[in-house]
Amino acid sequence: LKHVPDWLKIAKISIDNRTSFELSNGSFIKASSTSSDAGRSEALSLLVLDEAYKEFSESSSDLSVNDESNLAFIRTFSKVWSLAGIRLGYLLAPEWCINAMRAVSLPYHLDSVKQKVGVLALKHEKEIIRKVAELKEERRRVFEALQSLPIRVWPSEANFLLFKPETIDAYKLWEGLLEEGILVRDCSSWEGLEGCLRVTIGNESENNSFLTAVRKIVK
Repeated sequence: LKHVPDWLKIAKISIDNRTSFELSNGSFIKASSTSSDAGRSEALSLLVLDEAYKEFSESSSDLSVNDESNLAFIRTFSKVWSLAGIRLGYLLAPEWCINAMRAVSLPYHLDSVKQKVGVLALKHEKEIIRKVAELKEERRRVFEALQSLPIRVWPSEANFLLFKPETIDAYKLWEGLLEEGILVRDCSSWEGLEGCLRVTIGNESENNSFLTAVRKIVK
């Protein structure tokens, strides 16, 4: 954060989009309280919490702000709603922050198509809740299945699992899965994730195909 201006401090995402690890909400609340102790009139700072994957988490967050708060939350329709193509999201922030954003936002930054798709999506909230519950159950099942193999897998609070094969090179596993028609993400070149792969949790059939292929390759 050393390169960010004093008036704006942007927090790391609540659930890391590289590893699916969840960062403690308490840390953000504490940071928010600390940075606002001097008062907004003396040192205005805004702490932004990106909750793109929050719906997949087992924990809940307190999405509440007030005008004395310097904490803002942003979420997206790209992940849980599977609407990445419309580039739509929403912000919950103090009124002073909203007013400042309105003063500099473009007149037509949100076109009519995005608005209609967003409103239509919200009418299917019950279906989304069911979908998330099913995904969490599949995530647990795939996690346990990978644990039974010579593979290190990390707990997830997102819609994917990070794992590292222990008896085969990660690229060879990635290549073998590709030959089986299954594409996972090779994270080996990412700092701190050498030898790691990432699989997005799909439906039961898709996950079964993935697990069958992994067992075949690492046996």
